[in-house]
Amino acid sequence: MPTAIADTSPLIAFSAIRRLDVLRSVFTAITIPLAVARELEAGDWKEAQVVLREIRSETWISQECVESAAFALMPPANLGAGELEVIRLASSSGLTALIDDSDARKFATQIGVSTVGSLGILARAKSLGSIQAVRPLVEGMLGCGIYLGPALVSSFLANQKEL
Repeated sequence: MPTAIADTSPLIAFSAIRRLDVLRSVFTAITIPLAVARELEAGDWKEAQVVLREIRSETWISQECVESAAFALMPPANLGAGELEVIRLASSSGLTALIDDSDARKFATQIGVSTVGSLGILARAKSLGSIQAVRPLVEGMLGCGIYLGPALVSSFLANQKEL
């Protein structure tokens, strides 16, 4: 199973529903840049504490320093430090970036970085047989306050044949 570089949002989304195991079933190893670790530490999310414990255990989520380097294209001004470091690290390593933010995903794609968001991770987990259905997990994320655009959710569930 592949490894990936994760931004804060997918980690929080899966932690919020207490299903980091689903994320781990798709990606056996995840690396986060230091900016993401700082976001998790500074954030006011109880879910971040679970992720931080996984990082400290050093079993499948690890941290890595990211060399500051210019992008071939100018990134959108609204991208945060975590998103930029995830894209830099994914670009330099050739790994997939786990990012939910649409502007960050669009920019990453423009510079040749493969991306997948929380819904895409659920789809992969279902295709691997790690979960039977995506709907309960999507509803769980929404119920925990994780923002997923209504049109995106509707389209995703239709593609998963779970409407």
